[in-house]
Amino acid sequence: MKIRKLLSAYKTKLLGQRQQLETVTLCGKTLTVATGTIPKKNDKDDAWWYALCQRYDVIFDIGSNVGYSSILAAINMPGKKILLADPNPQALDVARQNLERNGMGMGKEYINA
Repeated sequence: MKIRKLLSAYKTKLLGQRQQLETVTLCGKTLTVATGTIPKKNDKDDAWWYALCQRYDVIFDIGSNVGYSSILAAINMPGKKILLADPNPQALDVARQNLERNGMGMGKEYINA
């Protein structure tokens, strides 16, 4: 039993952990995203951010984490130009995958900073 756990731990470390996905509805659209990307409760800031993003052609998502704000900004305009910046390269990669998986990857730039 210990050998099985040890081999499993090495496999996870070498190959990485498989990302868990969930299907959620946001602004009336069904999305497939990494688990935990979309919060269970919407708040007033989400509505404010959504409305603000509809008015501008270029959005800067500084501290983008896994891309929730960028998804909200691009949900009705998938080709909107958005620059995502985050110091965590794994989180930035999840953001990229979330956007691309849902057809919102065009016009996005990713900066690990």
